[in-house]
Amino acid sequence: MLFLAVPLWGAAANFTPKMVLRVEPESVVLTETATIVVSFDLPGRVMGRPSYAAEFLERGTPVALSDEVVRIDGTNYVRYIARMPFRPTQPGRTMVGPVTVGLPVRGDFFSIFEQREQRFRSNVAPLYIYAPPENDAPAHYLGAISSNLVVSASLDTHVCTAGDPLVLTLDVSGMTDVSRVRVPEIAPFLRGSPFKLDAASLRTETRGDGRRFIWRVRALEAGTVEFPPLSVSYFDIPSRSFRDVRTEAIPVQIKAGAQVVLGGGEDDADDDAMPMPDGIDLDFPSSGADDFTLDRALAKAMSAVQAKDFAAAADAYRDYLDQLDRRISGGKGFWFQAVTRCNAETLGRHYANLGALETLAERPKEAWRAFSRAEWFTGSTPSTRRGLRAARARLTNDPRADLPPVRLLAPFWFKWALRGRALSVLGALVGLFLFFWLAAKAGRRLAVVAVIASAALCASAAGTVRLEPSAVTVGQPAAFVFMFQAGPGETVESLQFGGLPEQGDGIAYGVFQTLTNNTFRLPVRFLKPFDATLNVVAQGMKTTRRGGANTFFSSSHSFAERLPPLRVDVRPLPAEGRPADFSGAVAMCFRLTQTVEPARVHPGDLVTITYRLVFDGYFPTNVLPRLTDAPDALKQYEIKETARTQSSVTWQQMAVPQTVAANRTPAAALDWYDLSSKRYAAATAPARRLQFVSQTAASTQNAAVLVGGSEDAANIPAGGHAVVLRFAPSDASPVVATLPPGTPLEELHRTDRGWRRVSAAAAVGWTK
Repeated sequence: MLFLAVPLWGAAANFTPKMVLRVEPESVVLTETATIVVSFDLPGRVMGRPSYAAEFLERGTPVALSDEVVRIDGTNYVRYIARMPFRPTQPGRTMVGPVTVGLPVRGDFFSIFEQREQRFRSNVAPLYIYAPPENDAPAHYLGAISSNLVVSASLDTHVCTAGDPLVLTLDVSGMTDVSRVRVPEIAPFLRGSPFKLDAASLRTETRGDGRRFIWRVRALEAGTVEFPPLSVSYFDIPSRSFRDVRTEAIPVQIKAGAQVVLGGGEDDADDDAMPMPDGIDLDFPSSGADDFTLDRALAKAMSAVQAKDFAAAADAYRDYLDQLDRRISGGKGFWFQAVTRCNAETLGRHYANLGALETLAERPKEAWRAFSRAEWFTGSTPSTRRGLRAARARLTNDPRADLPPVRLLAPFWFKWALRGRALSVLGALVGLFLFFWLAAKAGRRLAVVAVIASAALCASAAGTVRLEPSAVTVGQPAAFVFMFQAGPGETVESLQFGGLPEQGDGIAYGVFQTLTNNTFRLPVRFLKPFDATLNVVAQGMKTTRRGGANTFFSSSHSFAERLPPLRVDVRPLPAEGRPADFSGAVAMCFRLTQTVEPARVHPGDLVTITYRLVFDGYFPTNVLPRLTDAPDALKQYEIKETARTQSSVTWQQMAVPQTVAANRTPAAALDWYDLSSKRYAAATAPARRLQFVSQTAASTQNAAVLVGGSEDAANIPAGGHAVVLRFAPSDASPVVATLPPGTPLEELHRTDRGWRRVSAAAAVGWTK
């Protein structure tokens, strides 16, 4: 059928198209995306794309447009179909539309260059938006709406010592709207378990269609136990109902050892890992009434226990520093003092004190500002670095948070006070100016005349394509090899190909490789039988580069070449001898090994079994080794893939030998097709023996070690006397750090009440 396109739809400018708007589907769940379909029939084709306007359509939203030829009342028309996404925000029944479509038109021959459009409005259509009934939601409803929610939990280690903090990660994915997901309540699932949750340590991360929740948990009792499964509920779109999904239990071996005992009470465990700033410095001579505000601030700091107490002390200290700034600088302020370095050491210590108080007052931004001001006077010191790290830990709610990357990459710059930093910046600017001045001067002398040698370059690049090897079996690694004609100094670049099979189901491509200036390789693997003739079109740039002693020539031209046809015949794997549960693995070599850690165990210990496959070929995803011949007394957990490369896969499995009868691990096996021998084979990893060092389970008794308690350091049992450093010279003041026995200490000063301020490599604080 012959159908003529009418440019700019000009011959039918007075024709009014019939526009129909419909919604697919007619009902959705809140956060689902519906599709608004607008169709209209025209007597000819339009040149250019129509425009669309609607209340729900944001500027820049992509609109998919397709067309087909239809026959209406004996006349050919072009039916255009536009599809637009629509995400509802409110539940209930709503009317969607109308959509205004702008079609480019011309009125007559003399307005051929006129750019204008004619607008038409569509009808409206109803859409019902269903919202989850929050009143009927389960107690552990996550707020997620999904068709297939996936949840998984993991710990950063499976073997620890009693008292160790562990990192719990909960990944939730598959949501239609990540912003609706709230923090799951997991504390009820840990009741009665040997794990304590630090709720204040929560961190969240948004990743694509999911969220990651991270907490610290502490192992309290020794033994081989299970971290309990965590359950969350979500609203399932297909069934229009709430569903539960649970994580797997995680085996953990908690070994007996130096268990942490916190003298300040159980709740102190939650804050134990958060870094602390150095203790407050009290060595400032009093000079009468002028220092009344300082004395009041120091008195508040010495008696502070809670965040509000430290906030009051910080406010009083800031008042004193404001007075000091005006008194020393004559009203010219902080930066005048920093430039002139007037009383630099004293002011640096004052601002460090203020930063420490702001940190314990839970005002990390103000703390960071105070420590930074201290560095303008003294430069970076171990004390200010510890203070900044403590402030950043509270800013990010991460006790392991380090200083920003700029401080880690250029610590030398921060070691200088204001004058040193200003001089270094000035020197860098002078050096940069000299560099560009010399470069510009050299450029004028070394510039060459660039001549475009387009006449010498042929704007074509004939080429060929072949498949290596030419005879390919399903799953066998292969590659398309492209070769182009190129002479001396010529290179083929920026290649794109058309006519190759699409990446997806049955076809997997590797990384495009450049072998020489005119030879390229594209790895490919056929996962299904394939039989076709490929007509490949290559597009790219052909560049000629030639140079002499004083000249250099470069010229580039684009090209598009149709390569000779290529016949590809990928043969299926033979049916004869194929195992019933064959995974589809195809390779030249296939080796499966098994290792066990530890090999010497007590009954009840947690054993990690690692299976590793090394292959030269193809191994599909989501395939696990077949495990057999395990003793009944060996409790096995789910085997999981932990690592994958192009030539290897690693799985891990946790197991617990409950009695000495569990003296071996399971044997593992995988079926594969051997491309060398053209037959099916099985790779096996034999069972490994477990050697028991005792007939009974390991001891679960812990030696208590006091950390951060209110008792004096001399009362800590066994192993010498630890040194407890406090924030201020007071028994009620928070603990900055607990130093092990024998730690080298430097006394800075002491009070008349027997308190000493000491300095160690890790911290500075007060001790008796």
